[in-house]
Amino acid sequence: DLVNKVNITTKGTFIGKGGATLVGGGSAKFLGSVVNAKNLSNEGKITLSGDARYAGVGGILGYVDASSDAPKTITFTGNTLNTGAINANNGSSGAARIGGLIGNANNYVTVVFNGPSKNDAPITVGGTTSSTLYVGGYIGGLLTVATFKINNTAENSKKASITINGNSTGKLALGGVVGFADTTS
Repeated sequence: DLVNKVNITTKGTFIGKGGATLVGGGSAKFLGSVVNAKNLSNEGKITLSGDARYAGVGGILGYVDASSDAPKTITFTGNTLNTGAINANNGSSGAARIGGLIGNANNYVTVVFNGPSKNDAPITVGGTTSSTLYVGGYIGGLLTVATFKINNTAENSKKASITINGNSTGKLALGGVVGFADTTS
């Protein structure tokens, strides 16, 4: 079992080179061809502020990518729970992907929830962005033919509200489960 009870705060300017700013309560990035994670929970508040270009922010996992050094499948078994509020004040010119459990899943990765999963915390996004903003109760962005499967109960509680305070001159995609899904390769 992995339980994070520590608040995570990033401030300043973060620019991902070919990657992303990765912030997650359980882990920022998983590596390996297949990952099985059991009983993960985050109780700590996650705060991102500043210019974070291409940010991936999630209660459990910030970013997962099935490139050559990362998993093709990540499977969550047992309970997966986020109770830590997510606050992102992003003044960025790059995309931000923010989810209650996973910020961004990319590049043909498959994310599977086999056990009960729940986001039990609010997501608040503020600031001004000139690019895209994807926000979802579970996953912020599923990009480049990434897939998402729920094989057990999944819940966003009443506490898991999504609030957007700010301005965007780019694309905004907002969803209770997934903020944005791109099925093109």
